[in-house]
This record gives sequence, C-alpha cells and structure tokens, in this order.
Amino acid sequence: MQITFWGVRGSIPTPGPSTVQIGGNTSCVELRAGKAILIFDGGTGLRQLGKKLLKEMPLTAQKVWRALHDDVR
Repeated sequence: MQITFWGVRGSIPTPGPSTVQIGGNTSCVELRAGKAILIFDGGTGLRQLGKKLLKEMPLTAQKVWRALHDDVR
C-alpha cells in the first residue's frame, strides 16, 4: 500500500515559498493498493495528482468525495 498526500491544507490554499516545506494545496490523498487507486478529496492538490495520472493513462481510479471543495476553480 502506498499513500501520497497531494494537499493537506484546510479550505484556503496557500502555495508559495513560505509553505514549500509543508505544502500549500488543500486536501487530496491518493491511496494505491495493488492495481486499485483511490482518491480521497478533491482540493487543489488534485491538479498535481491529475498531471501524474495523465502519464499513466489508461487507468481506473475511484474518487471518494469527503466534502465539497469550493477552492478548486
């Protein structure tokens, strides 16, 4: 099993030099177990995860919405 945190912030993204060590994207977590890919939450971290997944196409992933994110536009 592999877990990658693509975002860990609350409701407001704060990317930039002052948050580079801990991250500035809002919540997005990727969990891989065997061939299964589960994506939890869809905050601004989803953009970076999406770039990674595009390189692995075609693939199947399941998205689990924990909360509505109005920070992704």
